[in-house]
Parts: sequence; C-alpha cells; structure tokens
Amino acid sequence: MYNTQDIFGVQKEEVCCFSVNTGLYSAFKEMGNMEATFCGHDHNNDYWGDHFGIKLHFGRKTGHGGYGPAFGLKRGARMLEFTANGENIDLKTWIREEDGQILEQQPLKPTWRKTMQNACCGMQPEEMDFILSKGFSLESELLDFI
Repeated sequence: MYNTQDIFGVQKEEVCCFSVNTGLYSAFKEMGNMEATFCGHDHNNDYWGDHFGIKLHFGRKTGHGGYGPAFGLKRGARMLEFTANGENIDLKTWIREEDGQILEQQPLKPTWRKTMQNACCGMQPEEMDFILSKGFSLESELLDFI
C-alpha cells in the first residue's frame, strides 16, 4: 500500500513487513466483509490508507520501552469506535495522544511525495536475492503489502 496508494498520517520509518506474501490480504478480500485491519510494530508510523477497499491502519507508539516515538510524535494510541447502524457496523478511528490531544484527521501524504520502499525493513541483500531466486517478483508478491 505504501508504494501505490495515498496515505494519511505519519511515516517516519520503513515498513517492517513479511518478506513473502502469505496470502493474508487475498484471504481478507475473498471473505468479502473485511473493511479494516490494524497493526503495530513500527513505532514511528501511525498512518493508514485504503488498499483496494480494505483500510490498513498502523497504531501509535504507546509505551515507554523499546524505541520511539520519533521526533515530533507523542506517545498515544489509535482509538476505534464501532457503532451499530441497522445491519451495518460503522467504524470511526482517530489518534489520542498521551497528553489527551485528539487527532481526528491525519495529514495526507500523496503517492507522488513518497520514496519507494523496495524491501522490508532490515532485510539484507542476500535475503532479497534468496526470495527473488524462488520466483517471487518485486512488483506483485513482495511489495503488495509495502
């Protein structure tokens, strides 16, 4: 998503993703009722975007251990609010910072303003060579999730 779609929020480190496409996103699409997913791990990212009909969200660095948050970011959390609306469930999400500030809208970072990421964070060149030797292509299997 990062390479191909507009994102909203902060991206201050490379995406740490699976080095091989496991088919998880395809399974979500096949289910037909998946609207959003949420993940953490990348302490200096809190962005989200719509990847072909499924919204993919990063949380926000919450704790005091590990690394981060990056300069300019405060600790906080991605809040989720689900509301029953007849047969449907509406989702609202925002960032609540450690000091109580609420960020209901995050800044747009359009595709044309981003630097392409061609490997998962921390991946060594020999690991990329191994993946490519198994017949995976950067354009489809690996980078679909970056």
